[in-house]
Amino acid sequence: EEALEAYEAAVADFPQNVVARAGRAEVLKSLGRLEEALEACEATVADFPQDVVARNGGAEVLKSLGRLEEALEAYEATVADFPQDVVARTGRAEVLKSLGRPEEALEAYEAAVAESPTNSYARIGRASVLVLMARYEEALRQLPGSQPKTLSDWVGYHLRGMIALRKNETAVATKIFEECATRNPWRENRRFSRRALAVTKLRSSTFEDALAALADDHAIAAEILRVHAFGGLGETEKARETLIRIPDVEAPSVKVLRAEFTSRYVDLKPVRSDDWVFDRECELLLA
Repeated sequence: EEALEAYEAAVADFPQNVVARAGRAEVLKSLGRLEEALEACEATVADFPQDVVARNGGAEVLKSLGRLEEALEAYEATVADFPQDVVARTGRAEVLKSLGRPEEALEAYEAAVAESPTNSYARIGRASVLVLMARYEEALRQLPGSQPKTLSDWVGYHLRGMIALRKNETAVATKIFEECATRNPWRENRRFSRRALAVTKLRSSTFEDALAALADDHAIAAEILRVHAFGGLGETEKARETLIRIPDVEAPSVKVLRAEFTSRYVDLKPVRSDDWVFDRECELLLA
């Protein structure tokens, strides 16, 4: 809130300053005010069509809104105009991953790494796709050590937890996610780790703890996990109410879990096993 106030003062004094305007949009996104963030990005891009930061920011907000095809189109246009921009290239790869196209995502990340071999985000992104594809040993070779300092270190450490979680090493995964959720200096990344921690609690049927991990998180992935927690507690009305709030988005991992939870908690006729749900929830986090 203080950052937003500071950016808004800067924009008021310097309305043609693209850094201030893009920064304001980024803070709105971090606050979860996604429609306002998208509006701010679109206005900035309209005034500064050659500013790659504003264009990447708008594509990222579209991704956060679940409008993945639009996000992919935006990133591809930016890559075409700014072929050397690694943020646009890794952003495109991330959207391909979210669309359930991991082979294309891996190819895109590898191209980004080849173009920018020292870029830690491209390398971590490639590792995340390898984890999604269950190529764990390859992924581990891409990840930094276990003493995280930088943002990319913390993302890498979180991915080590995801590998442990997918291998059913729940105690190891829980330890990593708890550390990431409390010690990671980056607020948005702490949320990712709390969602992963929630999945460990869902796996062990400690549904109240899962809800606690998801407190104040209303991203689409968090809402999907919250449905499961309410359903596990037998609070089917709350599960249904939460399902209604989840938008119809293009991400395959969201679609299949929505369908299963609708069968479980609306129709009261489960279709898939708990192991299947666990696997899809891990994919949801990774995608």
